[in-house]
Amino acid sequence: MYRLSKRAAAPIVAFLVAIILLSSMSASIMLVSEEYRRSAAGNVEQVEEVSEALRENVKVTLLSVSGGVVTLQINNTGDVPVRLTKVLVKGDDDSLITACLPSPVEIPAGGSKTVTATIPEGSISSVGVMSERGNIFVASASTVVFTQTGLPSGTEWSVTFNGETKSTTGDSIIFEDVEPGTYGWSASSPVNLGGDTRYVASPSSGAIDVPNQTVVAITYSAQYYLS
Repeated sequence: MYRLSKRAAAPIVAFLVAIILLSSMSASIMLVSEEYRRSAAGNVEQVEEVSEALRENVKVTLLSVSGGVVTLQINNTGDVPVRLTKVLVKGDDDSLITACLPSPVEIPAGGSKTVTATIPEGSISSVGVMSERGNIFVASASTVVFTQTGLPSGTEWSVTFNGETKSTTGDSIIFEDVEPGTYGWSASSPVNLGGDTRYVASPSSGAIDVPNQTVVAITYSAQYYLS
């Protein structure tokens, strides 16, 4: 039976101790890695939940697109502010255009603001905005406005748009939540006031391509019966 001297055994003991230490360190690293993975997964899940909540709380309405200028109404019904930095425009050919806002726009919790940005002219299929954290909110619908001039104050007139008819004695008729597409419309014409006078609309009907056109101006002109 062989016996090792203390001097000969020392390297072996040191080697065994090193193996034990390395095993312990590896186990610790694995525990830390697993904890980090769980933490990272939890953070991703939390970010996704926050993003989904933001998408539900932020409503974007396209008000108009005219002369290379897009105007959006942003409503924030959530309890945290949203800071917007860019406007995104998708063309009919699926091209994506990013327009930076002159300065970040903060929409306070429970507040709303109108955002305007300059974009290249052309047909578009959808519009959205991007926050500084990368959340994207797409305008789900547009607001279409018909205005009139020429009728005497208090005169009732009407517009039929996409099968829906609205009347007013004011100067404008509004149709909300209009999806992108081409829609036909017609205005009441002639408008008879009794006696020898009536008012004729110009134009009295037509079609508009939403969201490329969201405002229609109608002019009424008086006509007189000759006896």
